[in-house]
Amino acid sequence: MRLYKFLNEKYFGRKGDCEVFVNPTIKEIIEINSNEIRFVADNKKKKFYIWDANLEIHVGIWDNVIGDSNREFNDKTLFTGITKVKDGKLHIKRSDELEYSKKTVERSVIQSLFENDWDWVDKYIIDFSRYIKKMRESYKGIKGKGI
Repeated sequence: MRLYKFLNEKYFGRKGDCEVFVNPTIKEIIEINSNEIRFVADNKKKKFYIWDANLEIHVGIWDNVIGDSNREFNDKTLFTGITKVKDGKLHIKRSDELEYSKKTVERSVIQSLFENDWDWVDKYIIDFSRYIKKMRESYKGIKGKGI
């Protein structure tokens, strides 16, 4: 059982030189040895995937390592972003989906992201809930495809 738990929490897969970890420990975050780490938070499975932000983009990892044939990359149960590493802890830097796509992403996708409960991600990104609240506020009053 301990070996099963160890394997589940450590290395998940890879694409070329890019290793992907699931539900990482502080030690694994430090092992990546990068100031920026990309992530996919999977709300359906409650899994948190990370890798070196300089080695691969989100869709490349989704398509080749962690993808699920029953869901597409922009599924409402997936949250993607980039974090900064400080003292072995992850701090949210940005989510392209939320910060750069206000005019291009279908608003129903963004709305569904806000409707999900992402509190469990705070275990991995210490300021994640604050970030979601801030982004939710920034979308209020924006006209367009409708939130």
